[in-house]
Amino acid sequence: MRSHTDAAKEIMDVMRQVQEAIRARFHKLIMPYNLTIAQFKVLQHLHWHDREGGLGICELSEHIGLANSTTSGIVDRLERDGWVVREKSDVDHRKVKVRLREKGREFFKRIPQEVEEFWRTTIGRLSTRDRTELLKSLGKLREVMERPSGPSYEEIHEGQRKGLKAEIEARTDLQEVLSDILKEIGLLSVLARRAEEEGRFKITAYLKQIASEQVLCALSLAKILGYKDIYRNIEELKEAKEASIDVKRKIIEMMQGEESSRIKGSLGRTVETDLRHCDVLEDILNGDG
Repeated sequence: MRSHTDAAKEIMDVMRQVQEAIRARFHKLIMPYNLTIAQFKVLQHLHWHDREGGLGICELSEHIGLANSTTSGIVDRLERDGWVVREKSDVDHRKVKVRLREKGREFFKRIPQEVEEFWRTTIGRLSTRDRTELLKSLGKLREVMERPSGPSYEEIHEGQRKGLKAEIEARTDLQEVLSDILKEIGLLSVLARRAEEEGRFKITAYLKQIASEQVLCALSLAKILGYKDIYRNIEELKEAKEASIDVKRKIIEMMQGEESSRIKGSLGRTVETDLRHCDVLEDILNGDG
């Protein structure tokens, strides 16, 4: 006899597959505009706050749940492609806000029809009876899944509030630890490769072993922090790589003289490698990986 846990797993699997299918179809919808989902999210929040004169980078970061540096890189590319513009705030000239340009506003005049077509070819394929029964079933699921009543945050004991604050601070510290470990893994890999080129194979083995163990530590921390959506993580990685490419290209443009040719050549090769990696990551996000 099937257990309730088996039934719950089956329901969750179906819901996850539906979410993945919607994500894939939505990605296909915005692809003609050469936008990633992260870029679309930025544009969407700027559209929602257009009457307020846009948003600052920190505000955007909070809305889309990405680091300031990653969000800034996304905005850089959107600005380069004519979607947005950075301007000093009318209220405080020390602050810079990001707002939509006319291209972005026109996009949100067209996209509602395309979204409607998107749902017409998905939800619209269900009969009226099927939709009614589906809503009824989901309504029942919502009723049984409602959280039990309990005290509000204001009613929670002071010690519990402090515990919650400490947990949030601890998670922030864990993110910094994870970031440091990832940097260390990269450095260890570079040192191991250099030692191998110099024929120091014992050192190479030690460094590779340390890097391997640090990878396991990073995976453990990532799971604790809830980094479960591999596609979102890959998209963030792609965005970070694209931001890094822009920085390297700017450095190459600024460098002059024969003595800088070696550095420019090395950075140029790195850019080519990063572009190839971005293509691979894009294939994965498009469902080819």
